[in-house]
Amino acid sequence: MDLYLEQERLEQEMLSFSKAEFDNKIIKAREAGQEGGTVYGSIAFNRSVLPMYEALKKWCDEARERPGRLHQTVDLIDQMGVGLQELAYVTCRHVVDRLSRPGSLQSIAVQLGSMIEDEARARYFEQSFPEVLSRLEVKVRDSSTYTRRKAILSSVAAKLDMVWRQLSTKEHLAIGAVLIEIFSRSTGLVRIIQVQGERHGGSYLTPTKECLAWIQETLAKNELLSPFRWPMVVPPLKWVDPWSGGYLSLNPVKSPLPFVKAKSKAHLRKIAQLGMPEVYRAVNLMQETPFTVNTRVLGVLKEFWSMSLETAGLPPREDRELPPKPHDISTNEVARKDWGRAASKVHKWNETTRSKRVQISKTIWLAEKFKQYERIYFPYTADFRGRLYCAPNFLSPQGPDHSRALLLFANGKALCPKQDDAAG
Repeated sequence: MDLYLEQERLEQEMLSFSKAEFDNKIIKAREAGQEGGTVYGSIAFNRSVLPMYEALKKWCDEARERPGRLHQTVDLIDQMGVGLQELAYVTCRHVVDRLSRPGSLQSIAVQLGSMIEDEARARYFEQSFPEVLSRLEVKVRDSSTYTRRKAILSSVAAKLDMVWRQLSTKEHLAIGAVLIEIFSRSTGLVRIIQVQGERHGGSYLTPTKECLAWIQETLAKNELLSPFRWPMVVPPLKWVDPWSGGYLSLNPVKSPLPFVKAKSKAHLRKIAQLGMPEVYRAVNLMQETPFTVNTRVLGVLKEFWSMSLETAGLPPREDRELPPKPHDISTNEVARKDWGRAASKVHKWNETTRSKRVQISKTIWLAEKFKQYERIYFPYTADFRGRLYCAPNFLSPQGPDHSRALLLFANGKALCPKQDDAAG
């Protein structure tokens, strides 16, 4: 087998795998209505808040000076007691979270108006019961979803008999529609269109053509910037400058692996001018150290994982089940509270271990893939402090216990050849 041809094949497979994972994350974010957490959503949000705030401030100043529907809506916004910056923030977050998906303007506006009211109610709660909120802060912060946080505050507010006038759906719509219209005009990311039809007619919010083109461009630029990197089956390219080392065939434009992680290309050019022959020589020696997969440990790890044994730091393969509900949960408040606390602990534990399960599954997958090769190698890069890190993910000599245990030096030597003499 020509290992250099095999390495080039593996690198192309690695890039295809990384792209598929990247695309899958985008699809999941869109389906969950959480596009604000994507690479393009984060950029769109940061760029939108300031123009949204400035346009909202201008609109409020103008609306207060003339009577009519707009004046009534700005009065309603003023009564909510939420600052313009917070209004701009919530609006941008809500629209960007569903940026690429067209939807009914009425539905989106009502949801936004309801979120604004939730913000206002939380502020009123903080002013009315500051000591209670301080005790709830950790519980609310640790809640995994917006719906759960809202439910906690609503439940406590009801027990404290907090007086609050619930806004109507019509009022939610009035607030939300105005904010969305201002967002559309000030950012150019979305537009409102009219659709004719008996069943699905009405106003819809949809991304502009320019926005969709920008999203595709941003995704194309970023899909390989954080790849799922694998070990190599030949020694990595030697480092002689900040761009020369590592994988054989990765496109330095689409998937760069600079020696030092830095956002500024000028910083890398400065490093190149300085020259670091001794550093590069040391790193190249590390990269050229061959390893092999410890198949015996891999077999044990796979067996433990298949049996879902919680040992040696391994999490179980599946979520823990919720405790059974008491038979009288609907009438026994004490039993209901006890069950809720126990269920909350299980939910929290499942959330914290989910990423560990993914890590172990991918580590086993990589070890299985590379156990056929007599030697594998790991490219190294540095952070801004000069600390060296393996470029490959999951399976590496710098990984957690189960990852390190899966590796052996390919050219192993006894630490103490005269061990018997030394013991005597």
